Amino acid sequence: MTTDLPRSGTATQAVQTVAAVDIGTNSLRMVIAEVTPDGRTEVLERLQRSVRLGQDTFRRGRLGAESMRAALAVLKDFRKLLDLYKVARVKAVATSAVREASNADTFLDRVFLSAGFQVEVIDTSEETRLTVWAVRQALGDEPMDQTLIADVGGGSTLLAVLQGGQIVATQSLRLGSIRIQEMLITSDDPPQRSAEILRQHVANVIDMSEGSLPLGAMRELIAVGGDARFVASRIGRPTGRAALLSIDPAEFDKVVERSVRYTAAELARRYGLPFAEAGTLNGGMVVYQALLN
Repeated sequence: MTTDLPRSGTATQAVQTVAAVDIGTNSLRMVIAEVTPDGRTEVLERLQRSVRLGQDTFRRGRLGAESMRAALAVLKDFRKLLDLYKVARVKAVATSAVREASNADTFLDRVFLSAGFQVEVIDTSEETRLTVWAVRQALGDEPMDQTLIADVGGGSTLLAVLQGGQIVATQSLRLGSIRIQEMLITSDDPPQRSAEILRQHVANVIDMSEGSLPLGAMRELIAVGGDARFVASRIGRPTGRAALLSIDPAEFDKVVERSVRYTAAELARRYGLPFAEAGTLNGGMVVYQALLN
């Protein structure tokens, strides 16, 4: 995979090996890539490990000891791979699970001491800016007018409204797939009851946002994130761009209606997903469905 990046420096610079680490709500991810002097990148490694840091944060307001230990173990493995590749520059960020935890400083100190990562905790506006930048890089010069970009993460849903290619409004909704799961769903709820509770909560939150975002005026929805990629892998249609697949709303509704009938364990077996990903799938899809409708 190759991607155009903004040029920096001179053409006499050597190829650099760089990396990005994302300490997310539901998983830890790392990409290692080579950057050529003309600003192009080639991905060498792309890793993702499930660690549900957000589960404790959204339930108790602090990171749990077990999830911190699991995250540190993954980050130590990431560091070994970075050393193997002799990576010159590393950017490590954390999002809502760490941002909202009362013991975030303790966790970040342990990350630095044990794995050597200086982690920047980014706010929702920076998350949104990076998401929009990534979409623009993927789509190139394709016009985006009356377009809603949505990223349903584990802790929040980031929304950006574009008109004439420019961002005119942004908002962060407390509609992350893990946050929803911890707030609303219990093991005693049958799947269809869970879906009813989930849909009502999502509808209420989105209704409250419509005063500040012109959702009804949007002509297209660009969905990013793991749950969106899962749906696209099943029913997405080629658009001529490798990074962009088109989804028919009627087909998407059918996928959601089938999926919400199953528990996380059943979804994991049915779709061959890791249990952690299966557990957040319905929440993410219901949010995208509500935005689309």
